[in-house]
Amino acid sequence: MRPSGLRLGSAFRALSGRTGGHLRPVAVPGASRRASSGKAGGPSSSNLAGGPSSANAAHEPHSQCATKALLPAYIVQSRYTKAALPVIGHSAYITLVSGFLMTDVLALRTLLICGYTGLVAFHLLHERPLRIPLRWSAFFVFVNGVMALMLARDRFPGAFDEEQVRHAPRAHHPLTA
Repeated sequence: MRPSGLRLGSAFRALSGRTGGHLRPVAVPGASRRASSGKAGGPSSSNLAGGPSSANAAHEPHSQCATKALLPAYIVQSRYTKAALPVIGHSAYITLVSGFLMTDVLALRTLLICGYTGLVAFHLLHERPLRIPLRWSAFFVFVNGVMALMLARDRFPGAFDEEQVRHAPRAHHPLTA
């Protein structure tokens, strides 16, 4: 079991800790946060130097903002929200898959908008939302929305105004006399 506040990377980033052909574990900023959540194994009362694990907190400027929910706590921590999260996530991905199976581009865009909106809701409802997937999903909602509007404008141009109706017989005359 390794002490808390330590992270053994696959590449052992700090080779300066090499002694006698062996690599020793090196304290990594941010590891104390993982240790306090119980993922590092062992108590979180000490780090490599034997001091309190909050010693690395001064080097972690984003430690508090990374754990903050984007929605109010009463929504995010509700048992109904937690029960609905898997349903929202699976529904969103099923909608995305069905959108990719569409042959009509407007239907594809519409289902992608619905699927990515579901993913935005899925990420927003977590206590610690993943910001990068949330932003990309919101961006995809925007892009697909704009493209769907352009397709709908081309497909359904609307009614002709009076001037277009007046000029239509001259513009669309028969080719044979």
